[in-house]
Amino acid sequence: LRVLVQIDGATVINLKLSLKTRGHLNIKGNVITGSCDEIQTKTVVVSSKIGDIDADLANDIMDDLFLKTIIPDVNAFFKKGFRLPCVDKVIDTKEAIAETKDDFLRVCGDFELTDYTLAVVRREVEKIVDKFTLDY
Repeated sequence: LRVLVQIDGATVINLKLSLKTRGHLNIKGNVITGSCDEIQTKTVVVSSKIGDIDADLANDIMDDLFLKTIIPDVNAFFKKGFRLPCVDKVIDTKEAIAETKDDFLRVCGDFELTDYTLAVVRREVEKIVDKFTLDY
């Protein structure tokens, strides 16, 4: 992740930021909740037009920024939870698991079509079959 500090559109500090997070996710039905329990940042000063910047100080500032502003917002979002993009009338979620890796959240699940969905699919298949049924 690149962090650019700019004044009047000109970059004065260019930082490279790496993040590692640890937390947990809970899935109940089709609702995901969880929290970010730990974060580690590593900040590298790539360039500065305002003089030397202490790398430890830059890292401490980024840690503070994440711990006091971003992580509380992320935790509030996950505490509230969010629904997997399913339609209750169409799909029942039996079981689901989540995995985070390489900047993405993968959710895998065991889904079952509802009776409503099966009836809709059955009607559509019957329409297709009827088009190819020949009367002799």
